[in-house]
Amino acid sequence: MIRAVLFDLEGTLLQNEALEALTFAYAVTELRPGLDESEVARSCMALGDRPRPEIADELLRRFDLERAARERAREIGAWTPRQVLVDLKLRAYDGALSDPATVLSHSYPRNVALARRLHHGGRRTALYTRLRWWQARSTLAALGTSDAFDFVATAEDVDRGKPDPETNLLAARELDVPPEECLAIEGFPAGVEAALAAGMPVVAFTTPLTRQRFGDADLLYRCWAVEDSHALCSVVNRMDKSVHDATRG
Repeated sequence: MIRAVLFDLEGTLLQNEALEALTFAYAVTELRPGLDESEVARSCMALGDRPRPEIADELLRRFDLERAARERAREIGAWTPRQVLVDLKLRAYDGALSDPATVLSHSYPRNVALARRLHHGGRRTALYTRLRWWQARSTLAALGTSDAFDFVATAEDVDRGKPDPETNLLAARELDVPPEECLAIEGFPAGVEAALAAGMPVVAFTTPLTRQRFGDADLLYRCWAVEDSHALCSVVNRMDKSVHDATRG
């Protein structure tokens, strides 16, 4: 029986891959102003959802940024070209999250509406994110979901990130719902691993950028997998209806 639904902000409500690419592209063009930012963003998207340090190293090489990065190191307070590029990227990311128009243009509107509907329909809901609290607060305000969750877990609330199940278990405790009765909606393989480790049923919301990684991790057979917002809403609506019917019966 599903009594609560848990959303991962990145990858299910927020198009995190696109935001990562956009802000990495801004950082690259800060170091080489002559480059076309939209072309750089497309290059960043093609790198997929690799770890930030790995993407930074590839961009430094691909766009010959090392010298320009070293020239900015003292100003930024960094020691390596990678640190310079990542610092510029993170500043741009903070700025993007502070802009409601940017947040909305990089959201999944149907998924956002689903979260609101579940909560306002009486379902217990939680959100977890690797953002800091102030970033999460402004992002949820831009999405119109400030009142859509009974509990929000941010980076300050846990010691261990996914695939460790700490965040999932924290959300279940705060909602006072057993983990096996919490449906986790996850956008990345590490999130699916964390939910499974917590003993939760999982829906994997996949995109063209993440689908290969899900397959490589051999996770899709262990959860429900959907490829778009229509399918996600359909799966969750069916599960929610079955809970509602069982409760009425």
